[in-house]
Amino acid sequence: MVKIQKELYYIFLAALITSGIYAQDRNKIDSLLSVIENTKDYAVKITSYLELSDIYKSNAPDTCLNFARKALKLAYEYNVRDKIAKSYLTIGYVAHHKGEFDSALFYYNQSLEIYLELNDNTGITDTYNNIGVVYGVQGVYNKTLEYFIKALEIDEKYGDTAGLSARYNNIGIVYKVMGQYDDAIDYFTKSFELHKKLGDSHGMSACLSNIGELLIQIGSYEEAVENLMEGLSLVDESDKNGQAIYYSNLGGAYQRMGKTSEAIEYLNKSLQLNKSLGNKNGICSIHSSIAKLHLKLKNYEAAINEGLKELALSKEIGVLPFQLSAYKTISTAYDSLADYAEALRYFRLYKQMNDSIFNKEKTIQIAEIQSKYESIKKDKENELLRMDNKINKLAITKETSLRNYVIAFALLVIILAGIILNRYQIKKRANLLLTEKNDLITEQKEQLAEMLSKIQEVNSELENHKNNLEIKIAERVQELEEKNKELQDYNKLFIGREFRIKELRDRVKELEMLVKKK
Repeated sequence: MVKIQKELYYIFLAALITSGIYAQDRNKIDSLLSVIENTKDYAVKITSYLELSDIYKSNAPDTCLNFARKALKLAYEYNVRDKIAKSYLTIGYVAHHKGEFDSALFYYNQSLEIYLELNDNTGITDTYNNIGVVYGVQGVYNKTLEYFIKALEIDEKYGDTAGLSARYNNIGIVYKVMGQYDDAIDYFTKSFELHKKLGDSHGMSACLSNIGELLIQIGSYEEAVENLMEGLSLVDESDKNGQAIYYSNLGGAYQRMGKTSEAIEYLNKSLQLNKSLGNKNGICSIHSSIAKLHLKLKNYEAAINEGLKELALSKEIGVLPFQLSAYKTISTAYDSLADYAEALRYFRLYKQMNDSIFNKEKTIQIAEIQSKYESIKKDKENELLRMDNKINKLAITKETSLRNYVIAFALLVIILAGIILNRYQIKKRANLLLTEKNDLITEQKEQLAEMLSKIQEVNSELENHKNNLEIKIAERVQELEEKNKELQDYNKLFIGREFRIKELRDRVKELEMLVKKK
């Protein structure tokens, strides 16, 4: 299996299409506010509040949340069940957009419970879709595919073209993240054609964005920029969220093309828009891209700084793929700075989280869910054929089932082999890096031990020299003291002789005087 591109996980929040209303007509705002102020009809007020929340959904999430809560309060007061569900769905979307995923799931499930009670298929599919998106952001892809397929089955059953176009796009994203690019392109193309048929420029733009991202992953950068520029031209000027996504993708494309100035320009544009929207997931994504750009430019300190921002924010909003990306970037930067202790610490954190997210069990579960969907879809097709010709249907069912089992078994074997090979290669690279780090640490320890031994030898020599010097000084002092004593003895002897000679001289003088007198 092709290695999953972990840096693309943020697209589950930024690029997935929901099939709810996407309002861009700002001229309606004054009209709706006027209706709310003047009408006494609670149903009209609730509908107006929800329409206003849809208008502000992409550009001012806090304003959107305010109107949705007003709608919810009024809907509860008059027990309007479908509007309560719609309000919960919108509130969940805002929490989702802000990276508050536990809250988003809570509100989405509140909405789903009511839609199931009302048997509202549009509401059910929208909610299934959004729940799938949340699980996608969190890296729980078996759950993502499960909810997308639930929504797709309902859309197929009732021929909902708008819903099908959204679901095809979302399933394409799952395949893109899994590295199955051919399948991803097929689903994106199906989605694009349906959006084009519906005249939905927003949906067309989202598909072109996803295709552009995929082309970046496979290295077709020029073609990616063309698709992204075309998609950007379809984005409404008031759609800040859509612009932020495209700027981010264009920054990524130019980054890989080596066009640093263009990359930084578009990434900073996206960062500013995401900050103005309070989109923590988008902010985290941009920090991730800028960190990787600095890493490529060998600005390792800057890469660590951006990586730490990405890590802190990703922990705050609970997006594991971004934490994984941050650990890898920071580890690589420290390794390049020869700070091997920090490099090893972040690498171990990266490896632990990588093993947690991308394990064999999850991949197999995804394959099983997809196989289940294909089986259910095929059963429905066979059921239609059986209505036309029961005898031929029996033969077709037998042949088709056998072929499907063979294909499913072959795919399972291939997937398992790919998983095993992929895990082996990751483990081998990790062990090699750990071995290199351990060898380096061992070598450094040996060098330190050798230096310590030499220092001890020098200290020993100095101590011996000191002791010898002290002995010699003591001996020299003793010699000087003995010499001094001898000198004192000689001095005493000399002084005594001097006195004796003087006495003799005086005596001689006395005798000489006596002789002269005689």
